[in-house]
Amino acid sequence: MTQTPADERQMNIGKVVGQQIRNLRKTRGMTRMDLVYHSGLSPETVGKIERADVSPTLLTLIKIAEGLGVPVAQLLEQVTAQEMKDPASTMSP
Repeated sequence: MTQTPADERQMNIGKVVGQQIRNLRKTRGMTRMDLVYHSGLSPETVGKIERADVSPTLLTLIKIAEGLGVPVAQLLEQVTAQEMKDPASTMSP
């Protein structure tokens, strides 16, 4: 099955968000299990999000942000920065 530009963009956003979550967690000296405890999510869910195997829902992003002690917008900062560098990445097919 061929990926559409929208599919590719979603995968890229998932990677950026997952990396941002991992970076924020590590910067705060938290293990994945610390984030699991503070967010109320399962270890599998946190791992899948950090690896960009799944796209988190808004509710899940809120739980992660609360667990990290940051605003939800901070989880999406790098996505916004990437799109500012490459405006074509925000265009629909």
